[in-house]
Amino acid sequence: MAHANDKKIEFERYLLNIAVPVLKKIYGDFKIDESQKDKPDAAIILKNNKRVGIEIITAEPEEVKKSLNGIKSATKLAEEKIFKEGHNSVLVNRVDVNHNEEYILIAAQNKIGKYQAYKSTNKFDEIILIVASNFLNTRYEYFKKCHIPITQSKLYEAKFPYDKLIYVYFQNNPKFDEAILIYDKNEKYNLNLPSINNQKCKEMSTQTISFIVRVGQTVNVHEIAEKESTQDEVNEKRKKRKKKKQKTKEKE
Repeated sequence: MAHANDKKIEFERYLLNIAVPVLKKIYGDFKIDESQKDKPDAAIILKNNKRVGIEIITAEPEEVKKSLNGIKSATKLAEEKIFKEGHNSVLVNRVDVNHNEEYILIAAQNKIGKYQAYKSTNKFDEIILIVASNFLNTRYEYFKKCHIPITQSKLYEAKFPYDKLIYVYFQNNPKFDEAILIYDKNEKYNLNLPSINNQKCKEMSTQTISFIVRVGQTVNVHEIAEKESTQDEVNEKRKKRKKKKQKTKEKE
């Protein structure tokens, strides 16, 4: 049990470190309170000695986690099949990860009940929430067009209690790891979002990940997701260029 808890703390510290640049922009210099590891998961101490409690969660719903764990198990069976039957490769499976426009919002709402319990301890001047995912890419077009404004609007409307919400996208790679401030309780956000096409957001937010195992290949679920998400962006840009050319021709 202690070993599992150590892994949890190590993972939470990793996510916290990704958020450090954003935290410094908000609060200036601070130090991490190494003694704070649970209820909430972390804390930072500011120069004025104010303490900020930090709750950390991942956004992936249980059904997505189960699907991905199932895929990982299937890759082992596929490797056996390759060697037994002499195939060079085999398609293991595919899974649809639906990053709907409320992906971050739902994860955040699940932690509302924790806020008051942490606040009532009187140990923290602020309590913030970090929501993390290694599938919802901050570079997705719909992340900026759908997730950010919809999350801000709905949290603002619901009077979300946490002082701030920071979103962390992690890939165990500094090149891709990124943190973004999504919500600040002291800011005002637009409750009317006429420019957002919710149907378009839904269409854009499903990512299909296919798994092909080859002889001697080690399958990394998240690397495949990263490659496919990048390809999705390329395909989307191609579609836009094609539409632009068609409009130009129509004008001529």
